[in-house]
Amino acid sequence: MNRNYSIFKKVLEVTEEGLWIIDNNRKTTYVNNALCQMLDYSLDEFIGKTPSDFVDDKNKAIFQEQLSKIDITNHRTYGIELQAKNGENIPTIFVATTVYNEDHQLSYSFAMVTDMREIKAMKEALCEANEKLKISENLIRTILDTQENLVVVTDGKKIFHGNSAFLNFFNLGSLEELAQTECLCVWFVLRPSLHKRDHKCSNWLKEIEESGWRVDGVGKDGEMHNFIVVSNPYPNQDGMYVVTFNDITKLQAEKEFFVHLASTDTLTSLHNRAKLNEMLDFMVKKSSRYQEIPFCAIMYDVDYFKHVNDTHGHLTGDFVLKELSQLISKNIRTSDFIARYGGEEFIILLSNTNLEYALEVTEKLRSLVEKITFGEFKITCSFGVYQFTQGDTTSSIIDKVDKLLYKAKQNGRNRMEY
Repeated sequence: MNRNYSIFKKVLEVTEEGLWIIDNNRKTTYVNNALCQMLDYSLDEFIGKTPSDFVDDKNKAIFQEQLSKIDITNHRTYGIELQAKNGENIPTIFVATTVYNEDHQLSYSFAMVTDMREIKAMKEALCEANEKLKISENLIRTILDTQENLVVVTDGKKIFHGNSAFLNFFNLGSLEELAQTECLCVWFVLRPSLHKRDHKCSNWLKEIEESGWRVDGVGKDGEMHNFIVVSNPYPNQDGMYVVTFNDITKLQAEKEFFVHLASTDTLTSLHNRAKLNEMLDFMVKKSSRYQEIPFCAIMYDVDYFKHVNDTHGHLTGDFVLKELSQLISKNIRTSDFIARYGGEEFIILLSNTNLEYALEVTEKLRSLVEKITFGEFKITCSFGVYQFTQGDTTSSIIDKVDKLLYKAKQNGRNRMEY
């Protein structure tokens, strides 16, 4: 028996939980080493005292309340603050049990006492961390909502947050309405398309990271907008990404405008000489590689145009060139190319065309110009027509068709030479 008691006592002394045993008079008969260290009292300072001797007045009431429950239950769990020797109140949890003898008389009570300081500190640290995280998330959300670009937070399968710009663009009433959507394809036309590339929609984040994306989306204004997509990891959230849709619609329009401006003759709105050289070079390379694809070049100018300018003024001359350009443009195929070469000279490139058909087109245009009245007077044009042959270059074609035009003018004007 003594040996068993010795083993039992050693177990109680090494446990990290405090143990407190009191007799039927509520006097302390035993506390283990853990409780002594918790309150910084020796065993002798505990023996003979009641637990109420180790609490302040506020916590005495808690002990009294728990004693009143002995007749109701033998097992009670409650929180109470014990007062250490230095006066510090230590938060603890008591798990108390009452033991009765054979005559059902109170024999003794014991309680396991858990020091809650470390747990409380961890809880407070967790609360503080959660609060900081909440502040950080709110700050991020605020930053996202101030962005003019469309921004979503997603794991690739579901959209968890969309900023104000995103909601406004698609006329969505709330984040809840957005959260129900599981695929970006609902909102955008993806380029390249996932469907055409036989990919699942959940792979779109990976696609952005690997090759980048451009997407188109129709906003509540009914207009199609162009976006470049950028994906970045979301702070402190593994597997989450901030995906930004940079609206480049205006930039795209400006780019197209400047490209158009750089390749367009300002007076006639036809292509200019730089664009002509680019197109002619393309057609030469194409026909050189695929010999069965012919093309023809037509160069023409206004007969006696200097006389028009000298007699009627340069404004009238400009008017004639603009009207002539519109007339010719409307009477060639949409697949054909027309450019102002310089001054009153123009060049037409007829794609997939042999010389026979080019001559028919040229005669039609010559006759049409001859019959039209430009303002208060008539004009005529002279034409040179040339079909590409193997070995030709851009400059050689220009040179040959220019000589044919000169020949037409030498031979009486208002005619064509080939």
